[in-house]
Amino acid sequence: MRILAVIACAVSVPLLLASPAHARNVIVVDGTGRDGGALRAAEIQPSDTVTYIDYPATVLWPSYDQSVQAGTQALRTELNNAPDGTLVIGYSQGARIVGDVLTEPQASEVTGVLYSDPRNAGSGVETQINLPGILGATMYGERDDFTVPVESKCIPTDGVCDWNNTDQLGSVIGYLRNHTRYFD
Repeated sequence: MRILAVIACAVSVPLLLASPAHARNVIVVDGTGRDGGALRAAEIQPSDTVTYIDYPATVLWPSYDQSVQAGTQALRTELNNAPDGTLVIGYSQGARIVGDVLTEPQASEVTGVLYSDPRNAGSGVETQINLPGILGATMYGERDDFTVPVESKCIPTDGVCDWNNTDQLGSVIGYLRNHTRYFD
């Protein structure tokens, strides 16, 4: 009986040690208003260690440009100490920030997921409308290539990431219908 118990322990202990939940480091940059929606992204697992970037997430006061600048600096600071395997998730204004930062060389191996990126290649509102700093919101067009793997998620007709200059009203309606549906 004692031998059987020792064999059972010898078999089960390595199995337990070999299969612990792997906790990843996840950094989340939410969108305007920071309602916590991006914390419900499907990529986030219960075992993950999640850091929520604190920045204004505003459009008018402080301005969009100031908010993006503050969020960009906060994300850069967080990434300076990030371990390899870090996942960075951005939503809307947060996707703008994450996407811009992930075009820069990174000190560690990170990946990104962008939800409703306003600088989405070829269709993001910031790539389609020329707005040179009016009311503190500068539209910079398309960004440089990413330096790390990045996945972009856009619901068709969401005017933030899928703006159509030939149907601007449709883009606004699509924004109102779809922009808040990413984490339902």
